[in-house]
Amino acid sequence: MSSTESMKNFILPLFVIVVCQEYPYIPQTDDESLAPCPSDYTDGDDGQCYKLYTNNSNYADASDRCQQEGSNLVSIYDKQKNSFIVQMAKSAGLIIWIGLKCINPYGGYPCVWEGDLQQNLPRYTNFFEGNPNSIGECVLLMIGGEADGKWVSANCEYMRIGFICQVARKKLCGDYTEYKEGRKCYKHISRNLTLEEAEQHCQLDCGHLASIHNIEENSFVYNMLKDHELAYAYAYAYLGLTVANDEFSWMDNTTFDYDNFGVNNTALGRCVAMSLEEETVDAAEWISAPCDHSLPFVCQRARGACFNITSYSELPLPTMAPGSCGTPQFFEQNGTIYSPGYPEFYRGLKSCFYIMTVSPGGLVRIRFLHLNIHPRSTIKLYNSVIDIIPSDTVPLQTPPTKYFQSSTNVMKMVFVSPPQPQGPYYEPIEYPSAWKAEFSEI
Repeated sequence: MSSTESMKNFILPLFVIVVCQEYPYIPQTDDESLAPCPSDYTDGDDGQCYKLYTNNSNYADASDRCQQEGSNLVSIYDKQKNSFIVQMAKSAGLIIWIGLKCINPYGGYPCVWEGDLQQNLPRYTNFFEGNPNSIGECVLLMIGGEADGKWVSANCEYMRIGFICQVARKKLCGDYTEYKEGRKCYKHISRNLTLEEAEQHCQLDCGHLASIHNIEENSFVYNMLKDHELAYAYAYAYLGLTVANDEFSWMDNTTFDYDNFGVNNTALGRCVAMSLEEETVDAAEWISAPCDHSLPFVCQRARGACFNITSYSELPLPTMAPGSCGTPQFFEQNGTIYSPGYPEFYRGLKSCFYIMTVSPGGLVRIRFLHLNIHPRSTIKLYNSVIDIIPSDTVPLQTPPTKYFQSSTNVMKMVFVSPPQPQGPYYEPIEYPSAWKAEFSEI
C-alpha cells in the first residue's frame, strides 16, 4: 500500500479527543506601537496572535468562524512557525486545519494561503510525501505517527477537526501615523471640509482636529501635510483651534500653551489654519481664517482609540450573497456582502455592483473581513449611484480593521474584473477573487 493510500485510510475515520492544553513559553515582543493580543489569544512573538478551537469543524465553518473575529485560518511561512503551531495542536491532541488550499495540485494551479493577497506559492512548505493530492483541496496539519508535523490534503466538507485562527496584533494608532514623542496618532485628510464638518469627521474616527503644543508637534503636522503633497493643491489646512471672547481653545480641550501665529487677526476669521507654503505667512505658521471655507485638515487621536467600538459581528446583520454578477444588487441599512460562491473564488468575467443605502442623514461605513482579490482586479467605492469617479479604491492589503465611509447615505461598490485579451485566438482568462464585506449606518 502506498503512503498516499495509507493516509487516505487513516484520515477519513478520524475523531478528535480534546485534552487539557498547555502552551510552550513564547517571549513577548516589545513593540510598543502594537496592542497586546486579545485575552483569549496566544502571542506568537511575530506580531501575530493565535487562538486554538477544539470544536470539530469542516474547513468552511472553521474559516468562517475565524473571519467572524476578523482573523484567518493560520498560515505558516517558516519552520519555526510550523513548530510553534505543531506544539499548540499537540497540547490539545488535535489535528487542525491550516489556511491553505491546493485547488488543482496536478494542473499547475498554486496552493494559496487564506488571506494571501498576492496568491503566491507558499514561501515554505511541509507536505507529507505524496501531498498535495486529489483527496481534497484543503490542507490539515497532522500530529503523531509517520506524518507528525506534516501537511496533508483532506476533504474540505467531510473532515471535522480543530483549527487555529490567526490575527495580526493591532497597531495602537490603526491607520494613523504615530507621533512617538507625544504618544498620539495623526492622519491627514485631503477632503475639503468646513471646520465644523472637519471636526465631525475626526470625532467619527474617535478623535479631534489636531492640537499643537510645541514646535516639534508643529513640525510633525506640517511635514505630514507636505509629505502628502497637499501643498500643491491648497495653501492652508485647518487646525483644531478657535477663538471666542479673545480666548483661544483647542477642540480636544487641551491647554492653549503654544503660539505659532504669523497673523492673528479675528477680522480674518475665528478659526485657525496652518500655512503649507510661503504665502501670506511663512510655511508652517498659523493664520486666522474663516470657519466656513473648505480646507484639508489633520485628525488627531489617542493611541488605542477606536478599539472599543461595537464590533460589526455583534450587530444583527443579514447575510447577502448574489448568485452572479452583472446586475446591481441593492441592500438597505446593514448587511454582509459576499462574492458569488464565497468562500470559493469568484472566477466570472463580469463586474459586480452593490448599492448600499441607509437612513437619510446617515452615512455608510464598510470594512472587508476577507479580501483576496487578484492583483489585476479592483474594488472601487462611490458616494452616489450615479458617480463615475470613485471616492476610494480598496487597497489589496486592506486589513479587516480598516473602515471606508461614504459622504452620503448611499455607497456604490464595484468589483472590476481585469479586461480580457482581444482577438480570435485568445481564450478567456480567469482571475480568481473572493471577498466578504460588512456595512452599517453611522
